[in-house]
Amino acid sequence: MVEKRKYLKQKEVCELLGVKRETLNIWRCVQRHNIPYTKIGGIILYPEDLLYEWLDNKTKPSNYR
Repeated sequence: MVEKRKYLKQKEVCELLGVKRETLNIWRCVQRHNIPYTKIGGIILYPEDLLYEWLDNKTKPSNYR
C-alpha cells in the first residue's frame, strides 16, 4: 500500500520557518532557497516530508562558522 503524503499550506510553512508569507513567496519566485513545493492552479502546497528533509540539509553542525 502506498503511503499518503501530507502537504502543508503556506500559512503553516510560514509559521514553521518564522517568516512572512511575502518572504516565502519571494524565496519561491526567485528560487533563493529551492524549498520543494507543488502548485495546483493558484494553490501552493509543500510536501511535509520533503520540507523537513530540506530543513535537515540546511542544518549546520554546532561548530560551524
